[in-house]
Amino acid sequence: MIFKTRVDLFYKLVVVFVFLLFSFVLFNIDFEKDSFGFYFILIIQITILFFFIASALTTKFIISDTELICKTFYWKKKIPFYLIRKVEKQTGLYAGWKINTAYKGLIVYYNKYDELLISPENELAFIEELTKRLEEFK
Repeated sequence: MIFKTRVDLFYKLVVVFVFLLFSFVLFNIDFEKDSFGFYFILIIQITILFFFIASALTTKFIISDTELICKTFYWKKKIPFYLIRKVEKQTGLYAGWKINTAYKGLIVYYNKYDELLISPENELAFIEELTKRLEEFK
């Protein structure tokens, strides 16, 4: 079963803030005197915006028969069911690895000390499906 990521207002505000910050820097660079600096900042801005937008569009969480697969455009994490200890809603700011596009999400605890913060669009359905698969697997 495939679950898309949830993109909340906080994530969108971060993208807008980064865009405005770099745009402010670009508008304050004298293009005639420092064209290299202008293009350098422009390339950095485009790269960062590409990263944010691609993350929001390509992040998904797949519950297969034997493992949880968390994918984003540049990274993929597979967690076999037998390693998952518990899944709970995030209560604090800290969590281990993060594959989320929302301020709050779910923390998947696996191995002895590893954590993964994810943000599925429908958290309740995700938890129910994962719990069902974990019970069937064990």
